Amino acid sequence: MQLTLLGTGCPKVDHKRFGPSNLVTTKKTKILIDCGSGVTQRLEQAKVSSANIDAIFLTHLHSDHVMDLYQLIISSWHSYRIKPWKIYGPIGTKKFISLIMSAWKDERNQRIKYEKRSSTKAFNIQVKEFNNYGKISIKD
Repeated sequence: MQLTLLGTGCPKVDHKRFGPSNLVTTKKTKILIDCGSGVTQRLEQAKVSSANIDAIFLTHLHSDHVMDLYQLIISSWHSYRIKPWKIYGPIGTKKFISLIMSAWKDERNQRIKYEKRSSTKAFNIQVKEFNNYGKISIKD
């Protein structure tokens, strides 16, 4: 298992540290923990395609930990992601994802229409929320 610190900064902008984000990699799996500012650039520097990330874990919904989540989603589509996103997070994550996807819906639809890519599965997002004890409920 390998841990790559993609960003260790906080809400204050720091071009040397980027926003909070870490990548856990095993032989079979790539899991992104948080999506702070600059995560797509840092993944590129680490030579990891956003199209190949298996899941995202959001530790909490503070802006500095989720700032580039939509950028990651759209970037993965541009990188030919052909599978849905699996996102795990605290209570409120489903609502947050719904609102963020709604905010960018018109722009996304313009891109889909113009670019005519073979798959839009990168925009299918499966969200599982942790309960108050940090566990994921197996019920939907």
